[in-house]
Amino acid sequence: FFCENPGLGYSLNQNDCNDTDSTVYPGATEICDGIDNDCANGIDDGLLFIPYFIDADHDNFGSTVTNTFCADPGIGYTLVGGDCDDANPNAYPGAVEIIDNGIDENCDNVDNYASLEELNTLNLSVYPNPNNGIFNIQSNKICERQLLNITDLNGKSVAQSVLTGTEISLNLSSLAKGYYLLTSANMKPIRIIIQ
Repeated sequence: FFCENPGLGYSLNQNDCNDTDSTVYPGATEICDGIDNDCANGIDDGLLFIPYFIDADHDNFGSTVTNTFCADPGIGYTLVGGDCDDANPNAYPGAVEIIDNGIDENCDNVDNYASLEELNTLNLSVYPNPNNGIFNIQSNKICERQLLNITDLNGKSVAQSVLTGTEISLNLSSLAKGYYLLTSANMKPIRIIIQ
């Protein structure tokens, strides 16, 4: 008790849930750090948690096992599943198949090509990425009418377009900020980040 304000180091509010951390106090902004920043009895409460697939072989395709995070966990995780052998970095959907070697490299359930179309794999690139919703998609070959599909992380289609030639510009600035996937036939899915 004091008869006048003692100044720095004292407060009339006793509701700080961790008085050793300056980022933690009632009403603080909750950040993705594994701590209850706002003293509302919830760690990272109110933040968006996204499921990431474990990517043990670092080929950008994950197994069926997922963990949810409120921030990109980095190496060892990916937003794209479907890896049929997560211990082999040369085996993933769309990989080059080595015929009759006893390994299913392209994850089509056969040690061969299930379809000759897979020999003509399409490679697309997105730039800039991250972006503000306005970006370009470029192909490694001339396309006649390649259907492009952009989905959210739940697999819901949010936009479609058709690529004719080698490049297309898209304006999806009306979409909410976050992660999206660009998919098309005979290609690896590509993560698009809208900031």
